[in-house]
Amino acid sequence: MLRARCPYCGRPFSVSREEAAGILARALTESARYGMRECPFCRRRVKIGLAELRRVAPAGAELVSPVPEAAASPSPEPPAGTEAPTPEPEEEVPPAPTPQVRRERTEAAPSGPKRSRR
Repeated sequence: MLRARCPYCGRPFSVSREEAAGILARALTESARYGMRECPFCRRRVKIGLAELRRVAPAGAELVSPVPEAAASPSPEPPAGTEAPTPEPEEEVPPAPTPQVRRERTEAAPSGPKRSRR
């Protein structure tokens, strides 16, 4: 279990071994320098160093990939005999004109005797 402290709200929180393994795997697949975790109190993203995550994560956690390779690779081309459905073009709606109202300037009536500034 890893204890971390949020730099924003200052409250400590725990990261389990399994969660640390997931954060570490995600950071390694993104080639990030830090693992990111959301603070459970203020919901801001907190950086956790990879060294701390490696220390806490179970052995072999770096080898586990959170994204299956089939989902990570782009989808194959459809067969040559089938055509992809073309999306129907949407009608463009021009924006409604905004009325421009001009206000006339009126002279302000004096509000009373002027005071001198001292």
